[in-house]
Amino acid sequence: MDDATKAWYAEHAHAYSDQTWGLSLSDFQARWYDRLPKGAHVLDAGCGSGRDALAFWHHGYQVSALDGSPEMAQSARARLPLDIEVLSQDFSHPLPDVYDAIWACASLVHTPHEHVPSILRHWYQQLSPQGLLYVSLKEGEGSWRDGTRLMTGYAQDEARSLLETAGFEVEDLFLTKTLRPGRDHAWINLYAKKT
Repeated sequence: MDDATKAWYAEHAHAYSDQTWGLSLSDFQARWYDRLPKGAHVLDAGCGSGRDALAFWHHGYQVSALDGSPEMAQSARARLPLDIEVLSQDFSHPLPDVYDAIWACASLVHTPHEHVPSILRHWYQQLSPQGLLYVSLKEGEGSWRDGTRLMTGYAQDEARSLLETAGFEVEDLFLTKTLRPGRDHAWINLYAKKT
């Protein structure tokens, strides 16, 4: 996340949290429920408001969360139970634990293309054997600015290749439209596992 994007979240964290808190990804999350036992350790990487971290916690998982924006991490911390650890750190920094699954919903959208392969390799190393990964990437070409925020887009074959090159087996890939009202773009959803 570059400085201009961090500055945007510093200014808009509370409003953005409110806008995204009520969006339901329960169908997406439920794909893990029969594959991860209760108590499995899930990392919500790029947790934003903390919405998904809370859903996994309610399902009986041990949950950790992190966000690259200190203000977004603070917003999540204010909404989440105290036993969900919320860190504020960049994805390039070492993670504090090994996880059974990493959930990265729209989390890499502000990451320059050249940094994504190393982040995915790092996540691969931080997963337990047969660990699960969910990533959603914005469909599009190249990089652009949405106001002052950096956005990065991918083609479907490019997204698949990124995960496979990092060592993951892609189990499913599909497109969905954004859930946010007033927006019209597609997300590439990838479910993968550590091989």
